[in-house]
Amino acid sequence: MTDDQGFWRVPFTKSLSAYTVVPAHEVLAERAADELLHDRYIIIGSSSLSQGDRVSTPLAPLSSGMLVHASSLSAMLDLKEGKMNPAWSGRSFLVLWVISSFFITILVMLRGAVWGNTLCISVFVTLWLAISVWGVLNQATWSIVAPMTGYLLLFGLGVPYEWRRSQLREKKLIERFSHYVAKSVLDKILLSDFAHSLEPQLREITVLVADMENYTATTSALSLPEAAALTKAFLRVLTHPVLECDGTLDKYTGDGLVAFWGAPLPCDDRADRAIDAAKGMLAMIEAFNAERVQQGQKALRVRIGIESGTALVGDLGTDFRSTYTAVGDCINFASRLQEAARKLPTDIVIGPYTQTLLKRHPTTSIGHISLRGVTQPIEVFRVSLKEDDQ
Repeated sequence: MTDDQGFWRVPFTKSLSAYTVVPAHEVLAERAADELLHDRYIIIGSSSLSQGDRVSTPLAPLSSGMLVHASSLSAMLDLKEGKMNPAWSGRSFLVLWVISSFFITILVMLRGAVWGNTLCISVFVTLWLAISVWGVLNQATWSIVAPMTGYLLLFGLGVPYEWRRSQLREKKLIERFSHYVAKSVLDKILLSDFAHSLEPQLREITVLVADMENYTATTSALSLPEAAALTKAFLRVLTHPVLECDGTLDKYTGDGLVAFWGAPLPCDDRADRAIDAAKGMLAMIEAFNAERVQQGQKALRVRIGIESGTALVGDLGTDFRSTYTAVGDCINFASRLQEAARKLPTDIVIGPYTQTLLKRHPTTSIGHISLRGVTQPIEVFRVSLKEDDQ
């Protein structure tokens, strides 16, 4: 019944009203009924307030000491009659529970979000409280407070840890995407709680490939600083409409760029947004050329190819350098459409799949052309650039 140190935890299983209390003067005056004392265990004690024999028990904040002895005697009689289980330490169960619950909680903290950590700890606290009640009813002598203290400590460490980890993920995401998308798109990615992962995945996208015509011939007559300044200014003109239309800037290709819509954020009107960006490029190139002509320089032409399709999109870099990019036939197709614009009477050449996705931009068929790497001629389209052409 006792623990290793010779102590026994008194089980207060009965309320104080379950015991029969007879004042001593009733016994001395022989006014107490015989059946109250016959074949009974009798505990004699004082209930006088002047005595110091008063203790605090789970049943009442202030009880007579003899009632503690009564509870002990009652428990021993119940134990003898098989009405109560003997006290047990439950140490092996306690150790197993603490180790397993702490291990699972730490595992969730390393992989889950803040709400997941809070839910996990709340579940274990609730389960432990239920187990503690069961243990008390079965005379377990384990510590109820120790696991609760551990859970509180895990919660106190887990929430700041997850907050710090979330900040690092956000910083990493900002560093990755700040070079590819506009701030408005980046804000939406952050608000989505990182649902759009950097992990490579197949996505439906619309690709825009833009390039300066006769770049080599144009820059060959310029000094190195002049060629660099022209290239930067030209790329700046191409980049602004892409970001303004919430596109993802894939990469610069020397004198041009590759951009796409549909990743990292899904975009239902990706084809129309690509056309908006292309029209914006032509408008900015027109203003850019106006300044060049005033300075006695030749006007520049930009060729744009646009096509849609399925592509592998994500961080396809290495440990040495990460890069968020898209890989697929539609990228190559858009590049070849851009090259085909050299011999076509339009600056924007639209592929057949993109033409089927357009909702806001009417198109006109240019005819069927042959592209490098494509066995059959395909029909390509142009978009009306002015309201009176629509």
